[in-house]
Amino acid sequence: MSLPCLYECIAHELERVRIAVKNTMQKSRGTPPLWDTMEWQKSKRLIARAIASCLCRTVGCEVYIIDVHGGEPSSGLGGKDIDLVIDCPLHVNTDSVEETVESLVAAMLEDILADNPYRVLGVPNLVELHTSKEYLFEKYLRSGPPYVFRLC
Repeated sequence: MSLPCLYECIAHELERVRIAVKNTMQKSRGTPPLWDTMEWQKSKRLIARAIASCLCRTVGCEVYIIDVHGGEPSSGLGGKDIDLVIDCPLHVNTDSVEETVESLVAAMLEDILADNPYRVLGVPNLVELHTSKEYLFEKYLRSGPPYVFRLC
């Protein structure tokens, strides 16, 4: 897998959904806190699908979205950050991919929010990539919905 090729794909897909995310997020203006809004949850899924489509096409992974807080399923609407679980036929350096995805999503959200997305959401990171081999996530994958949903 070529990281620059994956980076280019994700950048393109995020640009493709940027307007939809912006329009969705504008509906939540003045509704603090942002992560407690349905608009943020919709935006998370738009972003997650964009990332997943590239991981599936470029690397051949299966990608799932999961909402967790400290390793436990979230209650309520969902989590603040975007948690993705990947199951790939090839070895994927999740740290490198996560770093790439993080920088692209941060730049997009900073532009949309006109503010620091880390501060607005109160998170240390926006996107977390987990592998299906990690015990906790392997367990949730076996359990299926409502804990985890396959994106591709």
